[in-house]
Amino acid sequence: MTILKLKIDNIGYEIECKKGEENLLRKAEELLNVNLDNNPHLKTLPQSKKFLMLSLVLAADLTSNKKQF
Repeated sequence: MTILKLKIDNIGYEIECKKGEENLLRKAEELLNVNLDNNPHLKTLPQSKKFLMLSLVLAADLTSNKKQF
């Protein structure tokens, strides 16, 4: 296992991942940070609520994209 250091919303996290998953997790890190930057109202929320709302925003985007195909 590899220990990967991620930074989401200026908070550092160390997570374990399988070898070869690093790029996927880096892309996810970038996606989360871009969405936080695009939704500045989320930054004022407590951390747990912020990540809940971010999950809902991403799920809505995913659902919307599936309907387009």
